[in-house]
This record gives sequence, structure tokens and C-alpha cells, in this order.
Amino acid sequence: MKNEFTFNRGEWLKTDTLPDRLDDEAFDSWRSRAGIGECVTHLGHGSLVLCMYEVTGTGSYFSELCLDGVNVEHAVMANLPSMLMFIKDYAPLVYQALTHDWQHEVKRYLGTAFTVWHGHSIDRLCKQCDK
Repeated sequence: MKNEFTFNRGEWLKTDTLPDRLDDEAFDSWRSRAGIGECVTHLGHGSLVLCMYEVTGTGSYFSELCLDGVNVEHAVMANLPSMLMFIKDYAPLVYQALTHDWQHEVKRYLGTAFTVWHGHSIDRLCKQCDK
């Protein structure tokens, strides 16, 4: 992998421990070839996710972090304490983005319900609203 980093108990180190992904290689194929197991922790949904994988036989972990639905960042955690620190530090970013999306959806649904119930958008006032 290009620009690979290892997170070791709060410290980021530039490393080169995992094989590069081949042209047009599917992520699951590369993951299997690199000795990375199935996802053991998955936070978030859709395009806002943090996935953690165990690296077979090394005691280390591999992560995928995506906050914008497009760019996926990868990192290796050297051991279990590092993985737990990583989740403590970075999982809130996923939850913050998810909370923002959920609030936006709730506002949209409530606005639609208000328009159906009241006959105009939530941005306008009328005699009935001004009481």
C-alpha cells in the first residue's frame, strides 16, 4: 500500500508492511492476500464507516476509515491497546458525521410533514402560525 501508516499507542509511524494492491484487484482479494481477516468491528453505515480487521498471526489490526463517502484511509494498529486507542480517538468522527446526517434527515421529514399538515413550507409564516 502506498502511504501506509501504523498507529502504535497514540503515535503515527510511516511503514511499509502490507503488500501493494495490484491494478484492478478487488479489496477483498487484496485483503486475503495481505493476511487480513474479516471485519471484526464495524461502526457507522453507508459511506460513513470505520471498519477494523484483524491481521492474521501478527496481533495487529487494519482499519478503513471513510468520512465523506469517497476517500477511504487505511492504517495498521500495532496491537490491541493501539486498536482500542484508535477507536477511542477516531470513532467519534464517524458518529459525529452520522449524527449530522440523521439530524438533516429528521429535519427534512418533519418539514415534509409540516407542509402536508399546514399547507406551506416551514420557512413561511401565516396567520395560523403567528398565533
